[in-house]
Amino acid sequence: MAARCHLAISWAGAWTWYGLTRLIGAHDFGTWQIFADAISLFIGSPSELDGGILLDAVRVALLAAVLETAVAMAGAANGVRSAAR
Repeated sequence: MAARCHLAISWAGAWTWYGLTRLIGAHDFGTWQIFADAISLFIGSPSELDGGILLDAVRVALLAAVLETAVAMAGAANGVRSAAR
């Protein structure tokens, strides 16, 4: 499940790139370099789809949620109650 979510995050980044290119429209190469640098900072490169401040934050949150769920399930299997409950 987590692997599918990780792929979905990359997929969302690719479609975000596509949507932003259509929203911004046609410009000369120099202007597009400026736009691409700014977009890459937030959602990563369109060719790699790894990195970027926003997508990496979502990936870290996904990892934390999966880890929390695994620890809670292991504790429940051993009869240990969580302090948050």
